[in-house]
Amino acid sequence: MSDMFTPPAAIHTRLVNRRCAMLLAGALALAACDAATDPRIALEPGFLQLRWSGAIEDSLEVLGSLRTDGSAVLRQPYVAAGPHERFPGAKLTLVGFQPRGLAGGVYLALSIPDVDAGATLAIDRDCAGADCSSMLLLFGVGPQAPLDQLAPPPSRTCWIESGTLSITARTGSRVTGTFTGVGACIGDPAEPAQAFMVEQGAFSAPVSFGFRPRVSIG
Repeated sequence: MSDMFTPPAAIHTRLVNRRCAMLLAGALALAACDAATDPRIALEPGFLQLRWSGAIEDSLEVLGSLRTDGSAVLRQPYVAAGPHERFPGAKLTLVGFQPRGLAGGVYLALSIPDVDAGATLAIDRDCAGADCSSMLLLFGVGPQAPLDQLAPPPSRTCWIESGTLSITARTGSRVTGTFTGVGACIGDPAEPAQAFMVEQGAFSAPVSFGFRPRVSIG
């Protein structure tokens, strides 16, 4: 059945089951890293900039370094990339987190295939291999929500249905690029999905193979 004829609640459930593969009390959640992340990690700063429009217009700008206390990611701004959970030798997962409010924050996850600088790839919600990308943007979560059993589910989830990822620079220790696309957002599963358009996305992230994002997006 086409998503055009699928109830919004079913779309939300399908997105959760297919794109994240991480259920917490029946709700979507993503993790910044698992408890096995190297406790010595203190990466160089990363940068993430994102502007979007649609039903809601907003922007996100993150500049910060990933830090851990030995078992958990600290609640502070950071941008970093590590091996993809399902394609560890063929993809990275870039994550960015910006605290907002007293406890939650905004969390972005973007999968990056193993390609050289100058490559342009498709961002596809249904990406299931090592040669495409997916993106999710979550609101109201912490830096490693699934590891905290008391963490609330996201208050809002956005994703790119169709877009473009361009890698402008890449070394063994850093990846830099831009992305744009169109998709949808959903807050209350009982409400219709709303338009989501990424007009300007850019990042420069340190890469560490001691940082293992637990994100199963394509």
